[in-house]
This record gives sequence, C-alpha cells and structure tokens, in this order.
Amino acid sequence: MRIALAQINPTLGDFQGNSRKIIDFAKRALDKRVSLVVFSEMSLFGYAANDLLEQPHYVTEQVKVLQKLCKELPPGITVIFGALIPNPLKSGKPFQNVAVVARRGRTPQYCAKQLLPTYDVFDEPRFFEPGLVTHVVRISGIGRVAVTVCEDMWAPTLKVAGKPLYAHDPFKGLKGVDL
Repeated sequence: MRIALAQINPTLGDFQGNSRKIIDFAKRALDKRVSLVVFSEMSLFGYAANDLLEQPHYVTEQVKVLQKLCKELPPGITVIFGALIPNPLKSGKPFQNVAVVARRGRTPQYCAKQLLPTYDVFDEPRFFEPGLVTHVVRISGIGRVAVTVCEDMWAPTLKVAGKPLYAHDPFKGLKGVDL
C-alpha cells in the first residue's frame, strides 16, 4: 500500500489551475505506484473562501470544474481532494465543505466536514452546513478508510477549561476501519 500526500498550494478561485495541479500530482503519484493520493481541504476552490461565497456562482463554476476533473483523473488511482458543493439538504446553510473521493469511471463520493470552527479567524458556520456522519469508503489496496476534513480529525482532543471544544466526536462509534 502506498499513499501520497500532495501539498499543491492552491490559488483561491483558480479552479482550472488548481484542477491541473490535482491531475498532475495524481499522475505523478500513479507513476510511483501509489494507491491513494490525498490533497488538502478546499484544494480545488482554494482556501479560505470567505466572502467569495457571498456570490454563489463561484461554487457553481467550481462544481463544473470538479465534474470535469473527476473524468480526467488517471485510471488506477483514488484521489481525495477538498472542494465546496451546494448543500444537498433542503435546509441549512448554502454549501458544504467536502472531501471528494474520486476515481476515474466512478461517481465521486462527498464527505462533508462535520466540525466547523468559529474561533480565531474562522467563521465556517456562516456558509457551511456541517456533515452528519463520518464516511467510510473502500479503497482498493488499502481497505476501509474513514474520510474526515481538517478539524474532524483532531478537534475531539481539544479542550477549553477542561471541557471538549465540540460536543460531537466524528469518531465515536466508528468501527471496522483500516485507516
């Protein structure tokens, strides 16, 4: 099993350029016989989206690029990258911050970030609807993989005045996971 971590320094709002970087790094990882390549949060949109989300057409445009990107990935490798999507629920905030699990020829899976920070410079609940579950996906050569976004991974360990920063733990009750 080989896993690659790709740090691409995405440019905010440059969906085409960020997409090219993701595809290029996926090809390079495949050349090194990697099964899974993982990119950062919002790697397709660029980070942090902030006031760009006041104009929903940015997310619409990024979703079009996302769909094209998934079709252009090299065959034989699973790619996880960060993106924004419209909220699939009927209520709540307009968007979700997701990890996209993509493999050429398959429908991408969207794993929404659950823990949305509101401290320091962060105000994610302003635009994002939190995910409700930790997604577990099967990746060839690796097994069952729990997919989380940023804060979901490490925030359950954060405490303020001895109390957890978040009431929800994305890993509580999670079983049968290989990675």
